[in-house]
Amino acid sequence: MLRQIPESSPEARNLNEETRRSGDANVKLRLGELVLREVRTRKAGAAEDAVEALRPLARAVHENEARGEDFVSASFLVQDDRRDAFTAAERRLAEQWGEERRLRLHGPLPPCTFVQAPREAHGAATDTVAR
Repeated sequence: MLRQIPESSPEARNLNEETRRSGDANVKLRLGELVLREVRTRKAGAAEDAVEALRPLARAVHENEARGEDFVSASFLVQDDRRDAFTAAERRLAEQWGEERRLRLHGPLPPCTFVQAPREAHGAATDTVAR
C-alpha cells in the first residue's frame, strides 16, 4: 500500500521528490503525515468494502474494534443454508485484494456476539452485547 500512495497522489509524489532533493526534515514530516492520513483513509475504505461485500449474505452484522495490525473486525450471523455462499464471497474478496491485504475467516462460531440481554422491567431499553 505504501508504494501505491506516491503513484496515486501527486502531492505525495512531489513531497517524495523534494525530500530526495533537499533532505529537509520539515518536508519529510509533511510527507509522513500525508502518508499516514492516506493509509488510514484506505484502510477505512477497505474495512467498509469488506463488511458491505459480506453483509448481504448475513442475517446480522456486528462490527468490532479492530486490534493490532487488523483494520477491520466483524462478526456475521450467517444461516446454515447461506454458509457456502458467504465463504465463496469471502474468497472472492480475498482474491480481489491479492497480496495487498490478508483476510482471515474464523468459524463457524457460536453466535454469542448477537445475544442481547432482556429489556429491563422499567421500560428502559438496555441492550448488551455479549462477547
